[in-house]
Amino acid sequence: MRREEEQRILGAAMSFGQKVDLFAALHRKSANSTKEELCGVACNYLKAAEEFRNNVVHSDYYVVGRTVIRWVQQKASVRGSKGLRLRKKIVNIPYIVDGAKTIMSLWFEATCFDLVEPKDSDLRAKLQAATVKLQQRPASYKKP
Repeated sequence: MRREEEQRILGAAMSFGQKVDLFAALHRKSANSTKEELCGVACNYLKAAEEFRNNVVHSDYYVVGRTVIRWVQQKASVRGSKGLRLRKKIVNIPYIVDGAKTIMSLWFEATCFDLVEPKDSDLRAKLQAATVKLQQRPASYKKP
């Protein structure tokens, strides 16, 4: 019981990125070269998914325009002596929805991995494609 409690405490204190790094380090220690490469691809995907998610979730959104309606994403940050910085840009809602669907579909595949057992090359290709998709910024991202 104590060991499980310690694991939960450690996990609760770690950021998502730290958990990904820990997973990679532990997995690489026991994996062959093919699995090690797949682990690297999976970690790249997880970091891209986290960045995409954080960008969407930690922003505010509002609508501008009367005849042409546009969504604006506003993200605030505070950096030391520079003070408050507001970054605004027109967002492409279908891009956000598509990114969320990409994350959800791979999450579903990952949770069924033990049942389905896809080929490593299939999973690697899907992870790489999803990583590229989540890292792309649509051309419609402009300052309002």
